[in-house]
Amino acid sequence: MAREYKAYLIRLQRNSSREPWRATLQNAHTGEQMRFANEQAMLRHLIDLMATDPQDSEQDDEGM
Repeated sequence: MAREYKAYLIRLQRNSSREPWRATLQNAHTGEQMRFANEQAMLRHLIDLMATDPQDSEQDDEGM
């Protein structure tokens, strides 16, 4: 069984309580940053990442 591991740093920011949270997701392995207009978009992206084929993940993690 292949071990899968993904690590991300999540930053949430908003200017006021009336505005949506903006999110930045940083891949801890590659440093790549993704920005999202709101927290729902970030969560959808994380769910999509977890739904990827494990073989795709192994190829992405080979640089670890």
